[in-house]
Amino acid sequence: CSIPEKIPLLHSDSQIEYSNENNDRLILEQFYRSTGGSEWIKQDNWLDDQIDICSWYGITCSPAVVYRSIGKDVRGFVTKLQLVENNLVGFTSFDSFHLQYLDILNLSGNPKFNLEF
Repeated sequence: CSIPEKIPLLHSDSQIEYSNENNDRLILEQFYRSTGGSEWIKQDNWLDDQIDICSWYGITCSPAVVYRSIGKDVRGFVTKLQLVENNLVGFTSFDSFHLQYLDILNLSGNPKFNLEF
């Protein structure tokens, strides 16, 4: 899975971010709530509005890019979601994962959780 050379950006005085960050956050927040996230064994940083989703437990993003012309780091896209043996419960559909650059999804070892394809 490749990352496009030019990525649409949102710009504010305080930050620059990928335009899909809000969509990724909403998808991951819904996943957390629908799988009993408050009961997960590890849930570091999940749902913290002050923390970038790339710092949430089990999330890996592509490397950040530094745009020298503007002197800012731009975070990467979510490429991995790995919550192995983390007490996920319930079920969700694979179709609900609209994380465009997700390459690895590993939710094994969660016997009370089902992923429907």
